[in-house]
Amino acid sequence: AEAKKVQFLTLGSLVYRCKYSDLESAKMVRLEQGMWFVEPVLWMPWKHAGEMKALTEVDTVTVSANKFREIVQGTREVFLTARGYAYSFLCEMQENTGNS
Repeated sequence: AEAKKVQFLTLGSLVYRCKYSDLESAKMVRLEQGMWFVEPVLWMPWKHAGEMKALTEVDTVTVSANKFREIVQGTREVFLTARGYAYSFLCEMQENTGNS
């Protein structure tokens, strides 16, 4: 499914299982309070590639990617800073996945 928001974990623990083409290579990541997930949706189109499960009671703060972009575009200085970060984010993702 297409992602539409970034989430910040404010309470509890989650585990994310990233599913690849074969289930044998699924990667699991534990998230703790203070971490965030689905950040790429702020900078590029993004699809969920796995499943998230709560390990404890959790609470999250959700930020709409569309609303975030709308607000960022409203101030030139903020937009330029966000654009620079987005470019760095994309470069790092490409480096980590071996894509150029």
